[in-house]
Amino acid sequence: MKFSASGSFVVDHETEKVLCVNSINTSGIGFPLGKLNEGESPMVGAVRETFEETGHAIYVDSITKAFTHFVGEHTNQVFLAQSIAKGKSLEDNVVTLWLTPEELIKSSFPKYLDFNYRCLKHFADQGVIILDDKFDELYKFIVDKHRHFDKLESK
Repeated sequence: MKFSASGSFVVDHETEKVLCVNSINTSGIGFPLGKLNEGESPMVGAVRETFEETGHAIYVDSITKAFTHFVGEHTNQVFLAQSIAKGKSLEDNVVTLWLTPEELIKSSFPKYLDFNYRCLKHFADQGVIILDDKFDELYKFIVDKHRHFDKLESK
């Protein structure tokens, strides 16, 4: 399996918020994630991308709990990690955010909504985070809202 991109899933267990980025270039909010460099392993790429985008030095907790997402020929992997040192983003076009799962889903652009949802569900299934009982309903509501606006824009 050839990986295209990798990133991290970092949780602040005191606040139950996850580390996210808002990138001006990609017009979206999601997890620290980026393309792998030539010959770079997904785990090393996750550590590098997280540091570049958020300034956080991370330790990857578990390879076995990683979320793998397939999109056509591309395979993305997000690793469960702990922040071991906080710093400042090395990228001017990225803002670091700590969001609850619900806040992330509410603020996800359509392009990233499904990926963010699946990643959150994966880590909830792994026992890493606890999702609100109405999380799936919220996701469906947001998907329907985006579909409604898409229909209005196409008229």
